[in-house]
Amino acid sequence: THNWSFLRPFASPGCDVPSRLVLVKRIAKGEDSLLECLCAFVDRVSAVQKEEFKNMNGADAVRRGISHVISFVAAVITEALSIQSLDPNNRGNVKESTVRILLPFILNCCSGGSKSQKD
Repeated sequence: THNWSFLRPFASPGCDVPSRLVLVKRIAKGEDSLLECLCAFVDRVSAVQKEEFKNMNGADAVRRGISHVISFVAAVITEALSIQSLDPNNRGNVKESTVRILLPFILNCCSGGSKSQKD
């Protein structure tokens, strides 16, 4: 497993940076608050990227680190959904609570806006 050391600056001093597998397993088991945090984090990061791009007047030099964060969260969510759907207790489905968190997030991403999930 890989440690996502680029997240180290955001971690509390002295705490370990969790591996992707640890995050995947926690979300797959139904830790919805972690999933909500990751979705909110990506929403904020995407808003920063959008603002940076706008301020650069269309220049192609967008920070590369932002795409790493978005890719990391997408990988975590994808793997967690796969684990949930393979769980015999879920009978090939994803947990409803997970879908309730992801649907507004995905719709917001598709609309191109950065809105609160409550809107």
